[in-house]
Amino acid sequence: MSEKASQIEYFECSVPPGDGRCSDNNCPCPEVRIPRGEGYLYISKEIVELRSKHRDEKSADLYMRMKLAAKQVMLGQEMPQFYSIGPILVCEKGAKLRNLNLKVASADDKYWWETGKVPFRPTPILQ
Repeated sequence: MSEKASQIEYFECSVPPGDGRCSDNNCPCPEVRIPRGEGYLYISKEIVELRSKHRDEKSADLYMRMKLAAKQVMLGQEMPQFYSIGPILVCEKGAKLRNLNLKVASADDKYWWETGKVPFRPTPILQ
């Protein structure tokens, strides 16, 4: 690993046991199969903020469940149980639609599949 890469901080995030699926709700081809290490990671600012306060997955998951439960009580209605505590795995089409830096998003994906670690910074967006 280069000196620059070793200065980056990471958080742990589980890797699927097999290939992945495009999990970007904004992509027109959701659920497309993505072979291990051949996709792109979208790391949002919100995920970085969440995981900076809740470093491990168990803590982040518990926090999000409690947050949803509190919202249900406050609004008095059932809330969707979807939430994310990690990056979004996207296909090339989804990465381009989000205007991600493809080189960085691809490298992040490969590193995540190899190590289970995600950089503590949002994915750079092309201007």
